Amino acid sequence: MRGERQFRTDAPRLAPLGLVRRAAAFRAMEGNNRLHDSRHGVDGPLLVSDPGHVDDVSRWFVQSVQALGEPFNPDFNGPAQRGVGFY
Repeated sequence: MRGERQFRTDAPRLAPLGLVRRAAAFRAMEGNNRLHDSRHGVDGPLLVSDPGHVDDVSRWFVQSVQALGEPFNPDFNGPAQRGVGFY
């Protein structure tokens, strides 16, 4: 996960690259099999995919956390990192 900006400890070190250039570099490296948008690339050498199998215990865990009020998050690198999902 890329991490939310306010928690990044490497931001000062990476600042010379610029946020736009860093985001473009992440997209260029990523070969995502499900997501293709402004945050995710599909042609990069680093393959990103969903788990091939989600067992019942994992599913029950996610459902239990949702029952406590936490939202489901299908993409932890998306606009918000809060929530529960399969990682």
